[in-house]
Amino acid sequence: MNKQRVDTVYINMFLDFNRQTVKQIMGLCTDIVGQHNPEKLYFMLSSNGGEVVAGFTLYNFLVGLSTKVVMHNVGTVDSIATVVFLAGDERYASEHSTFLYHGVSFTVQGSMSFTLDQLEERVSSLKEDQERIAKIIADKTGLSLDQTKKYQRRGETLNPEKAKEAKIISQIREVTIPANVPLVNIVT
Repeated sequence: MNKQRVDTVYINMFLDFNRQTVKQIMGLCTDIVGQHNPEKLYFMLSSNGGEVVAGFTLYNFLVGLSTKVVMHNVGTVDSIATVVFLAGDERYASEHSTFLYHGVSFTVQGSMSFTLDQLEERVSSLKEDQERIAKIIADKTGLSLDQTKKYQRRGETLNPEKAKEAKIISQIREVTIPANVPLVNIVT
């Protein structure tokens, strides 16, 4: 069966990352690659972040694709979404967009109790997640590991100019979607 090859499939992604949304995105990408065999997947991303595990899963999936991945920040890319964004082989930001880097946290609901061992396990997990995020950011940008960790500690928001200086993006530009191209919308 011959696939109809297209140059680029555009994917509008305005959501936060959790198990369900990541499964949806991975399934969609698998279908697109199988159906269209595109040279590029062009993600227009705006996200407040979400679950750390979900973000790492999507990052690793996107990095593993044989198709070129382009990421374009069209609003805000915060928290674990910064890691997903860095899966892009090419990375851009709209003029009025931002990036937020901060440390990892966990939420406690209701009246939960913890043993000392459980708290130490949670602290260990938080430290490891924060270290993995810092390493990915340092590996994929012009930021040093120390600078990345400083951003995490104080919660740093970068405008596109600062993001370009830090090599998080290569260019500040607006999205231009050509007519008659495949365009998929994933929003929650």
